[in-house]
Amino acid sequence: MIPVPRRDLEEVPVVAVKGFGFDPEAGGWKRKDGRKIPRNGGSSALLNLVDPTRDTDSPVVICEGELDALSAYAQGFHTVSGTAGASTFEPEWAQLIAEMEPAQERGVVVAYDGDESGRHNAPDVAEALCSAGLEPRVASLPDGADVNDVLTEGDKTDLHAHLAQADPYEPPETDTALRVGEPEQDGGESELQYDPFPMGALPSPVRAYVRASTRALGEEVPPAMVAVPTLSVLSGAIGDAARLELKRSWTEPATLWTVLVAPSGSTKSPAFSHAVRPVFRRESEARDEHEQALAEWNALKDPDPQDRPTRKRYRTGDATPEAVVKILEENPRGVLLARDELGAWIGSFDRYVNGAADLQFWVEVWQGVQASRDRAGEGNTTVDTPAVPVTGTIQPGTLKEKLDELHFDTGFAARLILCQPPTAPKRWTEADVSREVREEYERILTRLYSTPRGTTVSLSSEAKRLWIDYYNEANAKLETRPDGPAKAVAAKGITHTARLALVLHLCRKASGKADSKAVDRSSMKAALQLGQWLTGETLRVYRMHNLGAKARPPIHRFLDRLPERFETSKAVEIAGEEEIPERTAKKWLSDLVESSDLDRIKRGLYCKP
Repeated sequence: MIPVPRRDLEEVPVVAVKGFGFDPEAGGWKRKDGRKIPRNGGSSALLNLVDPTRDTDSPVVICEGELDALSAYAQGFHTVSGTAGASTFEPEWAQLIAEMEPAQERGVVVAYDGDESGRHNAPDVAEALCSAGLEPRVASLPDGADVNDVLTEGDKTDLHAHLAQADPYEPPETDTALRVGEPEQDGGESELQYDPFPMGALPSPVRAYVRASTRALGEEVPPAMVAVPTLSVLSGAIGDAARLELKRSWTEPATLWTVLVAPSGSTKSPAFSHAVRPVFRRESEARDEHEQALAEWNALKDPDPQDRPTRKRYRTGDATPEAVVKILEENPRGVLLARDELGAWIGSFDRYVNGAADLQFWVEVWQGVQASRDRAGEGNTTVDTPAVPVTGTIQPGTLKEKLDELHFDTGFAARLILCQPPTAPKRWTEADVSREVREEYERILTRLYSTPRGTTVSLSSEAKRLWIDYYNEANAKLETRPDGPAKAVAAKGITHTARLALVLHLCRKASGKADSKAVDRSSMKAALQLGQWLTGETLRVYRMHNLGAKARPPIHRFLDRLPERFETSKAVEIAGEEEIPERTAKKWLSDLVESSDLDRIKRGLYCKP
């Protein structure tokens, strides 16, 4: 039971007393199914554990729950917490916090729980604090963890580290680096509002399969959960076999990288499974055929190494450049990289090891231009027209944690098509994908896999006119955007639209809905509609999670982590936590002094101006 006193009143009355029931069978304050047992009293109040007389350099930590605040306070932190959940932070509390001396001197960090509710509501709290005149930062705690978890599973050093890495909050109206566009550019709709996936843009057999798969998951599941990864599956079936010729010097492959963003416990994995199931089946069949062929080859009296069977590949989950190059060497048509969790791939690029080179490799693969790799003991392998479409899922917190400045600096991030449809509680349904719908869809895939390599698809005169109008208008709007991640996404959206025209037209041809060898008007109109949706949805995900915050140069991110006054040893220590070499850290200090971002008080002692 936690009493919460009203310190702003002279008599200091207790205005809230809370408690949770205890479930003996579950052994905790949650039921067996993980749901909290309802609280039994109290209206919302602020638990204020900020003590200006304490000898601590802690910022004011805004926690989501009282237990978090109490645990952090016991470990020497200034903390506050509301008492009625993540969504009940009151504006007047922000003003109260803004008047606190520790908040003014050491700043404020919103450290809400690492779940969907916490990450959704933390920006609202930061916005209220910003309106009160503070410059808040927002911490990203591990998935499913709260402040108390960080302290009990580690110690106060771990919490200090999370607070030090918190991202500065930038209000939407002043966030020039990530601005999606003015209302008149985006149809006047709210920038965070989810627009339904344009199912009509999909060829009918694909649309039928997506719709049936979605219904099999539940009526509440948005079709985009299946449709978006399916676009990469279709792209993978085409591989490097065909390219769209926009003009003689500009051709585009079919490659698309799609990422389904959804929290744990949603239908993202089942939806992803529906999308990639036909490819996984082909991969299993190809594996079995290869094992049989290999056994027959090994059974030969004197097998010729030149005749050793190679395995046909449709899908891989190994995202290392070395593995991908080896697969492409034996399967020049291309391969689909499909992983239920893409976090490990996105987070595998280490700036100080070989991250920039690996990311550049993937950028070349996306472009479909010659890519090469040196493999230990095997020499160099060069692939002239690499085709590796990508699809997979990722949790929102993981996406925000893993996508950093290196991904933005290399242009890798802008090539990801992101989609985060709204989620709803799962409900049982007897619906399923019928045999007829599945077989018709797989016939389309089989025909796409049979596309002759070297196919060049041009634009019909009508499609060309639509493309030129779109291209000119999209680039005119692009010039009105400030430089930054959003502009890069919008620029790549133009390229994605061209690739979609190729994919959709070949699908329509495979289903008998298009006769022309060239992209016709219908295919281009569908591509324009779908391309606009995918770009808008990607930008919406950027704004939801402030993804471009890490696009700032590393030296400025280093500056953000430095305290207001510090010695060189402290700067080196902070750099070490980010695996930044000591020599680099000291050079950055000199550069920051020269740029007037730091003041040198005396040798080895600095302060922020």
